[in-house]
This record gives sequence, C-alpha cells and structure tokens, in this order.
Amino acid sequence: MNKVELSEIELEDSEFDYGDESTIYKVKNRDSLYKAWLSKKDIEKNNTKRDIVENKVRKLESLSEKKGILAYIVKPEELVTIDDTYTGYQMEYFDGEKLDKYLKYRDTVILLKKLRETLIKLNNNDVKCFDLNYSNVLYRKEDDEIIFKIIDIDNMMVDDLSMDLYPPFIAKYLHAGGKLDEKAMIYALNHLSITLLSMFDSRLTPNPYIPRYNRKLAKFSELIDRPKVDSMVDKEYLIDYYDEKDTTIKRYL
Repeated sequence: MNKVELSEIELEDSEFDYGDESTIYKVKNRDSLYKAWLSKKDIEKNNTKRDIVENKVRKLESLSEKKGILAYIVKPEELVTIDDTYTGYQMEYFDGEKLDKYLKYRDTVILLKKLRETLIKLNNNDVKCFDLNYSNVLYRKEDDEIIFKIIDIDNMMVDDLSMDLYPPFIAKYLHAGGKLDEKAMIYALNHLSITLLSMFDSRLTPNPYIPRYNRKLAKFSELIDRPKVDSMVDKEYLIDYYDEKDTTIKRYL
C-alpha cells in the first residue's frame, strides 16, 4: 500500500464518526474517509499502541492484495503517517446506513443471507470477521436490491494476524472455550441475526407462553447469551430458518 503524510490530506473540520479504537474523518473533495488510530499527541506521549498499530498495518497490506474480496469490504486505499509513524489509513467512502436504521423484515432476511455468503467468501480468502454489530455493516437499496459492505476491516482476523479488540459477545464465546475459527464466525452472525430478527419475531424470546412458541428458535436466543461450544449456536445458521417471503412474521414493539 502507498503511504501519505497526514499533512497532505485535507479533512473536514468535524468528525464523521467514531469507533472503539479510532476517530473517523471525511476527506475533502474525495470519496474517502480517514480512520485515525493515533493523534499527534499520542505520538508525542510515546505511543503505547505500537504493536497494535503494526498488526493493523500488516492486515491492511494483506487485505489490499486480496482482490477477490474487495467488493465486500470498504477498500483500504493508503496508509497515513506523521513523520513516518503510522497514524491510520484512508479507505473508500461507502454511502450507506448502519443497521440501527429501520429495516423491513424482508430486507433484513435478504441482507443476513447475503452476509452469510460473504463471510464464507472472506473465510476462503483467509479473512474472518467476528465483530458483527449494528455499526460494522453498512447497507443501501438500489432498485430494490440490498447493497452492503463490511467496515472496521482493520479489526478483522487476516491470515495469521489476530483481532485487536474483542467485542463482548466474542469475549464471552472465547471464555466458554471457543476459538477464533469458523465456528466463532457462525456464532457472530447468529448474534447479529438474533439482534435484528428479534425485532420481528417474538419466537426468539425464551418465553414458552408467547404465541407460536418454537423451542429451537428460543434455544438459539438462550445460547447467544450463554454460548456453548459445539452447539447449534456455532454450528447452524439461524437465518436458514427464515424466508423473506413469510408474511406471518410481523414486527412487534
């Protein structure tokens, strides 16, 4: 990947977004974002994130070479430095909404099914995405088609390079004896699926007195909060139990 000095980039005055490890800025006159891990003050204070930043840089360099998956993630463009110290990177700007915006049932099911296939393609290219949440998948509709991309690519597991920060649900899975492998990837997608689908389907709540109670679906919900390795929650995809054409599923509040 090419490198560029931060002083050569013209940024919007206000922050565009925030992450757990970063601040994100819009680049002026270009469809790009700058994701900043470090500020100049961080560097002056004897940066304590050196190993984490080095790991992220190596992952981004590897991702930029994996041409077959760039259609599914926000494309990394350039590494950014201050006096040869890496501070972050520029990436393409994808005009989409976070998943906390209203999604219809049909669109939710279609997106989750597409996301499952995308995760499999990433895994086939030695890339695993575990940090699946409302903020890390952006989507939009074009002519009734769901278009999406996965962001926060620097916290993926790439080749043999580890994640830098575990989301709470993955930390819980690892504490239960899980490993960062394909099973954890299934568990991560099931976690997101329950988060989204429970807004429409009350069967996902572990309550035997609700209408149309389904023990199997309720079990998914139980195991998301108390994961068990080698159980249905990390071996089966919840989304396989849903049909986007099912008009019996209604949103509830």
